[in-house]
Amino acid sequence: MLIRIIPTSSIKISNRSLPSHSQCTRMENNTDIPPDLRASLRLDESFDVFASMLCSLTYGIAFTLYCIVVHSLHHRLRQPSQHKTAFITLGYTTFAIVCATVYLVMTHFYTQMAYVFHRDDLPGGPLIYESLVLYTHPSYLVSVLFFIMLDWLTMAVQIWRLWILWRTTPIFLYVIVLPVSLLLTCIGADIVVAVNQAHINYFALDYSFAIGLAFFGIPAVTTITVTSLMVLRLAVIRRRHIDLMGHSTGLAKQYTGIISMLVESYALETVWSIAIIITYAIRSPMIWAIFINSSVNIKVIALFLIVYRVAKGKAWQAHTEQQISSLRCNGNLNFQNSDASSDLGLATVHQRFSTSRARPAS
Repeated sequence: MLIRIIPTSSIKISNRSLPSHSQCTRMENNTDIPPDLRASLRLDESFDVFASMLCSLTYGIAFTLYCIVVHSLHHRLRQPSQHKTAFITLGYTTFAIVCATVYLVMTHFYTQMAYVFHRDDLPGGPLIYESLVLYTHPSYLVSVLFFIMLDWLTMAVQIWRLWILWRTTPIFLYVIVLPVSLLLTCIGADIVVAVNQAHINYFALDYSFAIGLAFFGIPAVTTITVTSLMVLRLAVIRRRHIDLMGHSTGLAKQYTGIISMLVESYALETVWSIAIIITYAIRSPMIWAIFINSSVNIKVIALFLIVYRVAKGKAWQAHTEQQISSLRCNGNLNFQNSDASSDLGLATVHQRFSTSRARPAS
């Protein structure tokens, strides 16, 4: 299943324009499909089936991560001090997996309709049926809406994590304004896409292509921007604490670990989004379909990786920097808050420093 942004009449398969419904009828009544076009259609069908398989595979990974996240949130739900936060986290992760599930079900439904029940309805086979019949069906709008809502959710979570990192700085508003503007722009582009889907060929081809580029490009730009700003903030804090405390505390490794976690969590989504933009820009729809069909699950996987590390206390919390500063000022590296200690692995640092401070006394 493709997210159809450009008008149906302009969709190309293997650099060939899809025939219209009337052209299909004439081919059926008069002549057979040319052999070269038939071969191209069969190749594109194989790409389409592979894209559906990859969508199922990535959904399995996403669902497995969801189960792990739920298990990691279970003990926090029973703690009064963390019940509210854990419940909210469970809520939006559940919503994310619901969006991915609906998209998967719709993808397999359209594949079944095109390849099993209506394969021979139109000359050219399943892809022609998908483009001329299924993509104009009102139910297709439902899958597009779930795709859009998941985009909004993942972007909002990214901006929330950025807010946690930068909220104590004087330039906080200047930093946050760009991601928020991108989110608002994305919402506008998504609304236009939904309108274009509800009213077939509502926009001209050139406008539709530009809208599609914004639809797929803005979330990718947001991910890259937010990740870069988070890494920059962590690198600055890391350098500050190294200058004040030196390398011996082990905090440098902890900051490096958090930076690596952010990069690892969003790297796959970023690479996937860039591949979508490139294949969309060069108008290679069947190669593009391989990436777009599974992009929903890639977004969910990146989201769950962050949520899991937050739930396990391995991500940066809103109070982490303040607690590290208190640790530095106290000098004894004594943490009473177990959650804060686990955020950056500071319990180990405390144990090592307690031992080193005890040695001169002996």
